[in-house]
Amino acid sequence: VIGGLMILGSLRAYIIPMMPFVFVFMAGMATLAALIEAMIALPLWCLKWLKMDNGGDFAGESVRMGLLLTVNIALRPALAVLALCAAYPVFDATLGTLDKLWPVAFLGQTGGHVVGLVGFVVMTAMHIYLVWYACIKGFGQIWSLPDRVLAWIGQPGLGAEASMTSGAF
Repeated sequence: VIGGLMILGSLRAYIIPMMPFVFVFMAGMATLAALIEAMIALPLWCLKWLKMDNGGDFAGESVRMGLLLTVNIALRPALAVLALCAAYPVFDATLGTLDKLWPVAFLGQTGGHVVGLVGFVVMTAMHIYLVWYACIKGFGQIWSLPDRVLAWIGQPGLGAEASMTSGAF
């Protein structure tokens, strides 16, 4: 039981505080992947500019994906930083609310007291799960927000890497 509680405590003390760094690192890796893709696609994109379509428009349909790739590279780091800046206050408010409401909710369903060591372990494990979920949803925006925003302008995501990251955690 003490080992289980130690694991739950170390999760909250060591792993969760590292989550912003992990997600920023993964967002940086996604940016590097987009840069590598652009380096490979750039010569092909340049060749598409040789054939102008759609009459007098600046960019025709043949060069649309190249322009979206350029927007992807330009916006991804800025969106990741904005998501990081928004995640801290949201996580703080969420964690504060959870810490205030959790004892009332749990003790309300048990009749006002924790029944034995098993009840304490279950209460702590459920609380840690909710903190973990709030951490993944809040700081996970660092990773997933750029893909979702870029989907609004027609750029497909990078292969659902946001769900792969959540799965890895």
